[in-house]
Amino acid sequence: MDDFENPYLPPSSDDTTPAAIPPDVDDDVDPRTIGKAKYVPWVAVSMIVHGGLMLIAAIGFIVMIVFLVPQMTEQIEKQQQMQRQENPNAPQFPKEGMTALLYGTYGAMSAFLFVIGILGIYAGIRNYGYQNRILGIITMILNMGSIFFCWCLPFSIGLLIFGLIVYLSPEADRAFRWQTDRTNR
Repeated sequence: MDDFENPYLPPSSDDTTPAAIPPDVDDDVDPRTIGKAKYVPWVAVSMIVHGGLMLIAAIGFIVMIVFLVPQMTEQIEKQQQMQRQENPNAPQFPKEGMTALLYGTYGAMSAFLFVIGILGIYAGIRNYGYQNRILGIITMILNMGSIFFCWCLPFSIGLLIFGLIVYLSPEADRAFRWQTDRTNR
């Protein structure tokens, strides 16, 4: 069978191994300007913006702890008094337990968002200078924790998809390594 008759064979070539660096890349050219590597600053700025949004959400949960939980505790007490009047023998959930649950839930959510926000801002600043690529990837994955808070999820998904496409490209890998080598000199 002739090579031209089999559509599943690769085209004939003298070179059977793919080049690690495309032939049009010159060693004198800044690798931060080639291919997908030029989008790293965009992703880094997006991570900083997302981190800022997460910090705003964390502050919002702290405000809820300060102002909303005491009001919710009053409402729970009123509701429990009404239930006791209707049925005095019904089991009651202790008010202190409900209050602790509310403080714990909002406190944990606030702490999580605060950590993600600070990490996003730090990783974005470092990645803007083509440093700490792995930290940027980990931060983008951790940003998916906003799935529990819904309002920031579309931004997190877009940042994760676009960011991973950019950060996992060979051009970005080369740009981050080039910057690291340049910094370590």
